[in-house]
Amino acid sequence: MPIKETSQMWPTGEVFRERKFVIPEQFGNFEFSIVRRIGSREPITDMTYFRVEHVGPKRLIMTALWVTVDGVVYGVSPAPALHQSIERGVDRTSKRYYLRQINGFIFTENLLNVIANSKESVIFTVIGEKQHFGANVYEGAVLLQLQESLRELGKDN
Repeated sequence: MPIKETSQMWPTGEVFRERKFVIPEQFGNFEFSIVRRIGSREPITDMTYFRVEHVGPKRLIMTALWVTVDGVVYGVSPAPALHQSIERGVDRTSKRYYLRQINGFIFTENLLNVIANSKESVIFTVIGEKQHFGANVYEGAVLLQLQESLRELGKDN
């Protein structure tokens, strides 16, 4: 999985760079990528996150990501930078996270290490409101490519 590098600028003039690789998605309705964002000051210094982009015409609501590594499930909640809207329906406190907005799930260093050292499989399950949108299983040669790209992403260039 080749790593692509880009540089971007915040409206404040702060330059940051992103290194990312795209993960094959098995159902064709999302684009998955793991992104490392590196900046020189707050709000971005160095973070790695899972980006999910919906490629269909319908706006989907996403609430969580589950990562299953060798049979152990890890819940990854949405990044605070995600666009949130509080619905005014029955449950006024429910937060919805929209895929067409900034859409990331920040990985902890521990979870990145667990994925990089997986022996059998890694499964990314995108969770939507009251449903899941698909569990993507990575094992064998694809898992090895994922792990190799993850290690390459972690290197300082």
